[in-house]
Amino acid sequence: MIDYPGTAKLDPYPIPRQAAPIYIVGDRLMLILIGPTGAGHTLAFPITAEGIKKLADVLRARTQNLNAKIGTPGSPVQYDIDKMLEEMRRKAKPKDVFTDEQREATKSLLRKMGLI
Repeated sequence: MIDYPGTAKLDPYPIPRQAAPIYIVGDRLMLILIGPTGAGHTLAFPITAEGIKKLADVLRARTQNLNAKIGTPGSPVQYDIDKMLEEMRRKAKPKDVFTDEQREATKSLLRKMGLI
């Protein structure tokens, strides 16, 4: 059995050092990150596809750098998370917008077909 200093053991596997507690408060996933010095901070992610993806990105980055310092991808601050989620929303495909002419043409066609 591999044992990492400062980790709890679950038979037969220890909890990895990059593990982080996650819990729910309202409509948010809360992630507690403990840094290499033992100090920690909590991040809030919305319970949406984007929020869960961003949470997974943070955990992935954390596995790549067990000594991630605050403000890095493995230990971001809330401001960074909010900015990333905002960018993801902005890049999301906007709803189709139809012009009045397109709507009238559609209504006219449906009338001709006897559907309205």
